[in-house]
Formats: sequence, structure tokens, C-alpha cells
Amino acid sequence: MVGCSRAPTQGKARVARTRRDRRDLRGTLIQTMSLSPRARRALQLALGAVGVTAALAMLRHTDVNALRRFGGLALLAGGIEGARIGCEALATRSIHGPAVRVPWWPLLRAHAVGYAFAMTLPAGRGVAEATKAVMLSPWTGAARGGGVALTNQSLVFLSTGSVALLGGAAALSLRARNLGAAAGTQGLALIVMGLALLALLRSRTLAARVSGRFPRAAVWLHGVHEGARMEGVPRAWGAFAMHRMVQAVQLFLLLGALGRWEPRTALALTGAAIVGVTLGTALPGQLGAIGAALALAGPSVGGPAPTALAMALVLHAGQFAWAAVGIALWALTRGGQR
Repeated sequence: MVGCSRAPTQGKARVARTRRDRRDLRGTLIQTMSLSPRARRALQLALGAVGVTAALAMLRHTDVNALRRFGGLALLAGGIEGARIGCEALATRSIHGPAVRVPWWPLLRAHAVGYAFAMTLPAGRGVAEATKAVMLSPWTGAARGGGVALTNQSLVFLSTGSVALLGGAAALSLRARNLGAAAGTQGLALIVMGLALLALLRSRTLAARVSGRFPRAAVWLHGVHEGARMEGVPRAWGAFAMHRMVQAVQLFLLLGALGRWEPRTALALTGAAIVGVTLGTALPGQLGAIGAALALAGPSVGGPAPTALAMALVLHAGQFAWAAVGIALWALTRGGQR
């Protein structure tokens, strides 16, 4: 009788803990997404206006003939954008390791929703990581999920910086010195940021000092430390690198549709796109920033700016199509509640 009565009690405690974790993480998400109602509204209107203006400018100067020549390869390029969601899910699963096994459907759903927020909200990457932590908290717990989210962010910096360095090297090999210098500098900066964040997450000294000053944070910091485990980092870094290389494949396909099957040019343009993504991080989906970066880089690697804008338009179409899938999943499953 004692064993039977203890099991329901433990189950209720686990459910209560999961609900508390979700509530705490959801509060963090809301705080991340909002400043104040008036400030949020002003920010949304301002960035929305910038995005619409950028979209109209892209459409006005885009090479329509290039869009026609892309044909079915444009659909393929947009379709494989979904592989980036799978790569991020694989990275999260790698960092958790065998200690935490989230079922594949909730894992993919959470990353699809996070992708949608990253693509549609200003500086949406932080909101995306918080959203994934909320949706996966029943399996991971709040603290460990937060540690994995922060580790993911550091690996995004590291992998994006690595691919930017490859793009810079490709640009230099094509004698596009300005593009090579910009992509290389951006890559090095991202790698330094990623290493610094990962070091902070793994620092036992920092955790001990914070725990000594704020004893209530000790348990949470332990969970964050567990979520930043190094064993899964190499595999997760590889998954994030593949996530970024998807864009290089997309650009390679679009160049091929124009009769230019040139992997070095695709890598160089990917480096340019990374510079645009970083500089335009406050814009929803970096709308306009990627197009401007590709348009500026296009002539240096043998392509006119209007054609580069056509490529950017195809990339954005694929991104927003998959973002719509993520938003639909968020709505249909009530934010991952079922």
C-alpha cells in the first residue's frame, strides 16, 4: 500500500514541477519578447516599415528573367530550407546526449516553431531558443533546457563563423578582396563570441561565485552546467555547420540554373549572406539585409546585382514558407501543449 500511494504522489510532484518550469520559462519568453506595450508597438511598426520598404526595393530592382530561369531549382532551393530545422534538432539532441531523450516529433515541432520565431521577430534568435526551451521542458527541465539553449547559441556563433571563414577564403581565391576581408573578419568575430560564451557556461569558478552570492541559484546553475556538456558539442557543431551550409547549397543550385555550377562562388556569396544576416539581425528574417549583401557582393564574383537580388528573393521565399509551417504548428498544438 505504501508503494502504491507513493507512486501517485511522485507523479503529481513531477507534473507540478513540469508546470512550474513551463511557467517560469514562459515568463522569461514574454519578458524577452516585450519591453512595454508602447515600446513594443513602436518597434514592430518601425521594423515592419523597414522590412516592407526593403521588400519593395528588392522587387523593383530584381532581375525577373533570372527568376524565370531558376525554374524548378528555385522550388528545390526553397524546399531544402527545411533541412535547417532538422539540423538544429539534431544539434539539440546531441548536446543532451543519452541522459535526455526527447521524442523526435516534439523535438522537431519545437525547432520548427523556434525557426518561425527566429525568421519573423526582430532579433528573433534569443526568442527562438527560449521558445524551444519552453516546449521541451517536460523532458529536459527548466535549468538543463536553458543550458542547452545557451550552448546552442554559442555553437551558432562558432559554426556560422567557421562557414564565414570558408566564404572569405573562397572570395579571396576569386580575387574578391573586399568581400573576403569582410567575411573573414565577421567569421573571426563570431568564433571569438562563441568561444567566450561557451567558456562562461563551462566555468565552474563563475558558477561557484554566483552560487555563493545567490544560494537559490545554485540548483539552476548546476542544471545549466549539465546542459552545457562538452561530450555532445563536436557533433552539435557539425549539425549547425550543416545548417549554415544549406544556404551554400541553395546558392549553388541557383547559380547552376543560370549555367554557373561554381561551388567557390556559392561559398563566397554565402560569406556575404552571413555578413548581411549579422548586420541586419534586428530585422525580421533579415529582410533586405541579405539582399543588400548579395547585391554588393555579386559584381565582385562575376554576377550582376539584380541577379543577386533574385537569389535573395528565392531564399526569403523559402524561409517564410517554412516559418508559416512553424507558426501553424504553434497554433494547432497550442504552443506545444499537446
